Amino acid sequence: MIKNEYQYKISKAKIPKFQKLIDELSNSKEDMDPRLIKAQIEAISSQINDIEEEIFQYNDIKINKKVPIDDLISFKNIPVSLIKARIGLNLTQKEFAELLGIKEQQIQRWESTEYASVSVSRVYEIIKIILKSNDIIFENVIPLNKIFSKLSEIGLNKEFIIKRFSTNKGIGENAQEPKISNIDTFTNLGKVYKWQLKDILTDSPLKLVDLPQNVTFKLPKGRKQKKVHAYTIYAHYLALLIESITENIPTREISENPYEIYKLIVNQYDKISLENCINYVWNLGIPIIALDDPGVFNGACFRIGERYMIILKQKTRFEARWMFDLFHELWHIISGKEKIHISVESFGHSNEEEKTASEFSAAVLLGKNPGTLAKKCVSKAKNNINLMKGAIKEVAMEESVNMDVLANYLAYRLNQEGQNIWGMAQNLQKKLKQNPVIIFRKELLKHSYLKNLSQPDFNILQKALEWRSD
Repeated sequence: MIKNEYQYKISKAKIPKFQKLIDELSNSKEDMDPRLIKAQIEAISSQINDIEEEIFQYNDIKINKKVPIDDLISFKNIPVSLIKARIGLNLTQKEFAELLGIKEQQIQRWESTEYASVSVSRVYEIIKIILKSNDIIFENVIPLNKIFSKLSEIGLNKEFIIKRFSTNKGIGENAQEPKISNIDTFTNLGKVYKWQLKDILTDSPLKLVDLPQNVTFKLPKGRKQKKVHAYTIYAHYLALLIESITENIPTREISENPYEIYKLIVNQYDKISLENCINYVWNLGIPIIALDDPGVFNGACFRIGERYMIILKQKTRFEARWMFDLFHELWHIISGKEKIHISVESFGHSNEEEKTASEFSAAVLLGKNPGTLAKKCVSKAKNNINLMKGAIKEVAMEESVNMDVLANYLAYRLNQEGQNIWGMAQNLQKKLKQNPVIIFRKELLKHSYLKNLSQPDFNILQKALEWRSD
């Protein structure tokens, strides 16, 4: 964007220079590959088009005195809007500085960094002067520590907000007012939780929106309802984004027979593995995303319209754990009882529905009756937990099933009976070399049409999945 007359003059001077370069390339008698010449000409022409567009915009704002009032009031694209406002008022940087009672160099610094380091309340004062009104925008911006404290009270901690919503590495000191560089962070947060920016940045109380109907989850002791509620809203928003970028994926009928699913995966993909299981579920027309935020829940399935989405969340690299949770959620989709289901703790003391989902998942991954295999392990170990590790290895070999899946299931099964062998089972787990979140992400990007997303929604999804567009 051209910000002042000096840049305007420089930009205008570039066009004839670029045009001359195109003429020289077009008439070149050097022995150059015509395709290379064409590529160079196209690149320079593109630069000319960009400069001409910037010149047009600058003249349009200046001549027609366009002050972006709506953007200033809503704080939309605020840095660019402030610069456009100055140009639209036909003010030089020096004249604008005099109006604000500051030095010209200060305006130059602010505009060169697009107001990144300027406090929100200072920007409000500037907007008031521009619009000549004291009743346009909100007052009384509170320090960052109070903003984060207010958000924490309803289940959103600072680390989560910075990780999933912040567009810059440093969000500022707690005692400071928010800077303009923080605005996108809180705007995106407000987009997900349906809050106005002014409500976040001032001492106005915040309230979480109600969850959609038919949401089911049973909280284990010590798990905070507000935190689960807050994270479920975030996960549901991500599911809505995923639905919008995968809407053309055909859906297929899902077998309700776990042993049939096992055979389908093995016949089509050769073996049971996380990558093959992901491919199988995607081919049913069910998008999956994986997150690695700590705590709250292990998995969720959302029904949006007539389609389902699965969100899994683990910090581990144990393959069996991810596969177990994937088919646990698939069972909830097959049962079709809820619009949203949240699996808060798939390995703890579960209700009958969660037990059924877990048994289904184990049957898919083992291809045989999991209860029978568990009894065989216990029998071989002679009910001695110290002998269980060797028993699991023997049974896995004899029955040709994945040892890590069997160990994982047996630990879950014995946990229901009050016996803890998780430490031993963990020693038998297969650890993936690649971060599982990346495996899930690759499949998502393969099936997605990201151009359907607005820029703010693209940023929210990109932060959730932690990938770089380059």
